[in-house]
Amino acid sequence: DKLRTALATTTERIGAKGKPIKLNLTDAESATLKSGRGVLQGYIGVAAVDGEHQVIVEAQAHGTPQEHDLLKPMIDGVRDHLAAIGEAGSADEAAYLADAGYHSERGLKALAADHIDGYIADGNMRKRDPRYTDASAHKSPSKAKFFQPRDFSFDREQGTCLCPAGKTLKLNSANAVINGRRAIVFKGTAATCEACPLRNKCLRKPDDTAVRQVAFFEGAVESKLPNPHCRAMREKIDSDQGRAIYAHRMGL
Repeated sequence: DKLRTALATTTERIGAKGKPIKLNLTDAESATLKSGRGVLQGYIGVAAVDGEHQVIVEAQAHGTPQEHDLLKPMIDGVRDHLAAIGEAGSADEAAYLADAGYHSERGLKALAADHIDGYIADGNMRKRDPRYTDASAHKSPSKAKFFQPRDFSFDREQGTCLCPAGKTLKLNSANAVINGRRAIVFKGTAATCEACPLRNKCLRKPDDTAVRQVAFFEGAVESKLPNPHCRAMREKIDSDQGRAIYAHRMGL
């Protein structure tokens, strides 16, 4: 009966990509969210802060699992609030800082169309920043369930790779392109992987996957990268000015 009622009364929700999304019968506006306490049914809460006065100027709740498409709605909300207090237009003169959760081609394209001065981080921003080149030296040993690429011994000059068990992996590709990034890819063989005592820690599905493959990234292949607005934002936020401006976000 609950299902029949829901089907008869609930309006289908269309996601950002134009496709229908799954609905929760108890709260159709909520979303399935990943959190430190597992998967929850709920809402993402987002806020915008005025950097000069340290005042929250907009707050919203969205039934979506990610912030990717919330950048434009947040800026529009800031505009509405400032217009309501006689400051129409001032929102368009501000710089907007946001973390990697808001970094998407659709969101950045909307910023460009509105001529908004945005500084939106991406997931690899810190890795490209020379100030963080020795950051890994200050991290505690990895507690990952499975071996990560950093657990493999990669010799860039010799073009060799040793797995955590001390076995030499076979060079699979010296010029691979994965998601627009150059990579050197190594792969195990039946001799190195099948009887390895570390197999369960190296392969997520040891019963289905025969050998381990690991990639070491070298950089971006600009000519083959899609998403021109994401590329432009990376260049902007990697500049000296971009890094100086984005450094204020944590304080805000």
